[in-house]
Amino acid sequence: MSTLLEVKDITKIYPNQPKPGLDHVSFEVMQGEFLGIMGASGSGKTTLLNVLSTIDIPTSGSIRMGGKKIQELSQTQAADFRKNNLGFIFQEYFLLDSLTVQENIAVPLTLLHESAKTIDKKVMELAELFRIASQLKKYPSKLSGGQRQRVAAARAMGKRPPLIFADELQVAQNVGGDQFGRRTHRGIGQQFSNGTALCPLRSQSGFRNNNFNGNT
Repeated sequence: MSTLLEVKDITKIYPNQPKPGLDHVSFEVMQGEFLGIMGASGSGKTTLLNVLSTIDIPTSGSIRMGGKKIQELSQTQAADFRKNNLGFIFQEYFLLDSLTVQENIAVPLTLLHESAKTIDKKVMELAELFRIASQLKKYPSKLSGGQRQRVAAARAMGKRPPLIFADELQVAQNVGGDQFGRRTHRGIGQQFSNGTALCPLRSQSGFRNNNFNGNT
C-alpha cells in the first residue's frame, strides 16, 4: 500500500493557552487503512481533524497528501481540495432538514456536476449498502439517530474520496445495541476497500504514542 497522508512534526499553538493543541505529532496513513484516533475530551482530536482537513493551519510542521503540502494551500485551493479529496461524517450529522434523504446523499455529487442518471444510480447503491433505501423519500427529522448517521456516511462516500474523516462515528446508538455503528463501519469497509476512513473516537487511550495536549 502507498502512503496517502504524511504528517510530520505538526504543532498547533493557540494564544493565551498554557499548552499546545498539538505537540509535535507525526504519523502516516496508508491507502486503504482504517485509523482510529483515540483520546479523552480536550486531548486534541478535533484540533488534529481541523488541521488535517485544511479547516485550520498548524503553527509548524508539514502535512502532505497527493504530493502537496496542504497547509500551504490558499483558501480557494483548500476549498477545492476538500471538495475533491475529502469526505466528512460529522458527529452532529449536519444533514439538510429541508432535503429528503435522497437529496442529502446527492448533494456532493451535484456539486461535482455528475449527471442526474449517475447521481440516482450512486444514491441507490449507497442507500442499499447502508440499508436506508426505504427511507430515501423521508426527511431527516423522521429518522432515528442511527439512520441519520448512515445517511451522513452515505453522503460522505458518494464521491468516493480517497480520505474520509469521521468524528465520533459510533456516538449514535439506538434500540438493538451497536448495530447501527456496525452497519456504518461495514458500509465504509465495503465501499472503500482502497480508501481510508479516519475516525476520532472518545476514550482514555493515547494515539500511537503522540502527544495531544490541547482543546478539542
